[in-house]
Amino acid sequence: MLLLSFGSGIGIFWLVSFIWFQTPQPPVREFQLQIPGKVPSGRSAVVSPDGSTIAYVSDTRLWLRPLDNTDATPVPGSNGAVLPFWSSDSDSIAFFNSRSGSLQVADMSGEPARIRCNLPARGVYGGGSWTADGTILFSQGPLGLYSLAADSDEPEPLVLAAEGDAGFYAPHVMPDGASVLFSVWKKDGLWQIEMLSDGKRTIVI
Repeated sequence: MLLLSFGSGIGIFWLVSFIWFQTPQPPVREFQLQIPGKVPSGRSAVVSPDGSTIAYVSDTRLWLRPLDNTDATPVPGSNGAVLPFWSSDSDSIAFFNSRSGSLQVADMSGEPARIRCNLPARGVYGGGSWTADGTILFSQGPLGLYSLAADSDEPEPLVLAAEGDAGFYAPHVMPDGASVLFSVWKKDGLWQIEMLSDGKRTIVI
C-alpha cells in the first residue's frame, strides 16, 4: 500500500508508508522528498513495486531517484512526460507524452525513452498498469481503456463507453494477472469502481 500526500507549492511529497504484501514484511519506511522545478498536479510521483526507486515528473521531464540516494537522474527523451507508471518487475516505466501524443517506455538502463505506440487521442490521460507478460493497459478518459500487447505497437480497445459512462480512469491489473480494477466517471456526476474479468464489467463500489 502506498500513501502519498502533496505539500504546498514547493512540491513536497511525503511518503507516509509502503508495505509489501510478503512474509515476512519489511519495516515501514518514511522519508521526505522535495522536488525542484514545476511539478504537475495529480499523480506525478510513483514508487517502483520493489520499493527501490521513485519516479517523478518535474519541468515536464521524468526523473528517477533511488530511495537510498538523494541524486535524481532525468530520463533522456522524456520531455512531455505525464502520469508515469511502473512495470510489475520494476525494470521499466511507462508514461504518456503530451508533446508527441504517444505512450513511451523507459528502461532502467539509462537509454532514451522509446515510443511504444501513438495514442488514440491527444490530451486525454487516465493512468495505466502493466501485466506480468509486458502488456500495458491504459486509459484515454472518455474514449475508454486500451490494451497494448508486448509485441505490438497498435493499442486495442479493452473497454468502451456504455450508456451513462463519461470516462474511465486509473486501471490496475489485479494479482491474478487477468482482472482489471478501474474507476468510472458517470454522466450523472457520480463515480464508481468496477472490475473487468473475462470480458465482463462488475460494479465493486
